[in-house]
Amino acid sequence: MRMGRCFFLLGIFLYVILGMTSAMAQTSEKKIIVNLPSRTLEYYCGDFVKQYPVAIGSPLTPTPLGQFKITSLDVNPWWYPPNGGQAVPSGPHNPLGYRWIEFLPAYGIHGTNAPWSIGLAVSNGCIRMREPDVEELFEMVSLGTSVSITYERIRICIDRRGKATLSIYPDLYNYRSITPDDVVKKLEESGCGGLLTERDIQNLMKTGTEHQIILAYFHQLMLNGKQLGPKGFSTGEVKYVPVKEVANEMRTAITWDAKNQLVRWGSRFASGKIRGGVLYVASENIPVLFGGQQQYRPDTNTIEMEILTWFLNGIPMNGEPPHMGKVPSVPVLPLAQALGQKISWDAETLTLTIRGRRVPVEMVNGQPYIPITHIFEYFQAYVYWNEAARSVELTYPQGGND
Repeated sequence: MRMGRCFFLLGIFLYVILGMTSAMAQTSEKKIIVNLPSRTLEYYCGDFVKQYPVAIGSPLTPTPLGQFKITSLDVNPWWYPPNGGQAVPSGPHNPLGYRWIEFLPAYGIHGTNAPWSIGLAVSNGCIRMREPDVEELFEMVSLGTSVSITYERIRICIDRRGKATLSIYPDLYNYRSITPDDVVKKLEESGCGGLLTERDIQNLMKTGTEHQIILAYFHQLMLNGKQLGPKGFSTGEVKYVPVKEVANEMRTAITWDAKNQLVRWGSRFASGKIRGGVLYVASENIPVLFGGQQQYRPDTNTIEMEILTWFLNGIPMNGEPPHMGKVPSVPVLPLAQALGQKISWDAETLTLTIRGRRVPVEMVNGQPYIPITHIFEYFQAYVYWNEAARSVELTYPQGGND
């Protein structure tokens, strides 16, 4: 029995270790991607590591497209002219430089003694790199590292800072023409739909290829300490937030006034815009629409929003949001109306009474608010303050007090 238990525990241990090893291998997978139109080589070790400029095959001797693996790694290679002739040993006259990374017979990634050729389509089909670059790459790869050679004329890149760029490259081998619709499709696939208008794209195509523009800067979103899946973006100085996603997280509903280009929430409203089928408002208008506050944290590239919400019997209360003072408070007039309780409010003396009792209120933006610590005493509604969700949750029996 004891021996069987040992084997059982050993099996669990091996399962966990092998699973962790497999996960680590997947996250640190090495690969090379060469894109011919852009004449660039990208190295990944799980995540993107570095991009290098390269020279590629000429239109007469094009670099082959496809998926390959590194089959040979050589230091100080000899060069054997493809049309015959005397072999050239390693040295300053060797066009392969001092490193050879083979991915097909007679095709490889190598250094060069003609650094001026980097960025051009001039080789016999191999991929040339500057000598310091290929020596750096050589130390990072290994036999079996995958090599993908692609032909993408439209490329959208989003770097670690959230900067999104669009590049259009020339058709060096006359393999693939592109249209404005192709650009639109690529933008949508990359989550950048709507960032350029049809006219923007047409003007970009007219300027010719070999052109890169900054589309936007993307930002993480945090609502009440929770990271949201959708991202915000900025163009110029204005940062935009996908407002429907924020409202969904708040468990509330907004309406879109397309005629006036306004987002409405109860009696509140703010200017909005639709990009790529998504409704956005400027992040500075989030407090205008929902109350609360927002700030941008450049160290984490995050738009942080803190918005208080309130619910009655699980139903969101739209209109005026709660207010955070020493304790949270809620607007008392819509509270009384929702509860069906009769109150008397004197706007001149700022006095509110219910069943002959004066209710302590505080004025917020010209409206009377009641601290949640007084709600049960005057309205007999149970109150729960959900600190994590930043919400006031009220429970009131149906057919309550008059």
